[in-house]
Amino acid sequence: GPDGVFVLPSALGVGARPLWMHHQGALRKGPALPAVVVPHSGFARQDTVWVGAVRGQLLVSRDGGDFGLELLKPSLENSIQAIWVSKDKSRGLLLGSSGEVYERRKGSWVGVDRAKSLQGETAGSFQAIWSPPDESELWIVGPRVMRRRDDTWVTMPVPLSHVPHAQGSEERYQAIDGTSPSDVWVVGRAGSAYHYDGKTWASVAEIETDAPFRSVVSLQGNGWLTVSEDGIAVEGDGASVAKTTRIDPRQIRPVMKAADGSVLLEVGSRLMQRRGDGWVEVSSSKYVFGADAA
Repeated sequence: GPDGVFVLPSALGVGARPLWMHHQGALRKGPALPAVVVPHSGFARQDTVWVGAVRGQLLVSRDGGDFGLELLKPSLENSIQAIWVSKDKSRGLLLGSSGEVYERRKGSWVGVDRAKSLQGETAGSFQAIWSPPDESELWIVGPRVMRRRDDTWVTMPVPLSHVPHAQGSEERYQAIDGTSPSDVWVVGRAGSAYHYDGKTWASVAEIETDAPFRSVVSLQGNGWLTVSEDGIAVEGDGASVAKTTRIDPRQIRPVMKAADGSVLLEVGSRLMQRRGDGWVEVSSSKYVFGADAA
């Protein structure tokens, strides 16, 4: 996110796992999550961190203090899949793993009807939420890509990928990022990456990997960078692939972009930063992180 976002794996071992924050060149431990919480998603705005967990638990920490519960009305039985909160923290969108939708209104989370587009389609199980810097609209990705402007959802038809749709794998799109509504990147199943220029979608040329992409960040000049689960970092210039780099495939984590534009990547217990044509280690730890933070 503009001020910070961290991506959690779909499952974590139950236990009092701390959050780790990389700030001014040093790692420091944040507040510990309660032992009964199994985190599933997260979002950060300045001094506030929200963590979504299984069984609809939403925890919040302010100014580095202990985590407390924020109630969802009505309660949610499924996992919290994705969270987005506006810069002034007055508005927000929260998505359950089975397509449930909650909106943040005046500091409270209220359940609303499932997102349904003008075309009559529902979004199903969401994977991610994105908003441009001016917060004029919201995009969500999952089985399809949907966009909300003026409180109305529309489906954004994406061209079919060259990659065959794996049987039993409904969720085609995994991550989204961009600089404006006319510069949006979406990635997902193995080898699939798409760019929207405000009018049409373009499918990027074939990327040789059998693993899905679960994160993407936009770079200057319509550039983009995504990392596959099998450790391939792919950079593009416009709508084409410019460079692929093999990184340690054993413990690859999502790629992230910090508020100052730095691109970060966690590989095992190392935090890497993209500099020039390569990746430089900026810190290491005896811990293998369970959550990534930028």
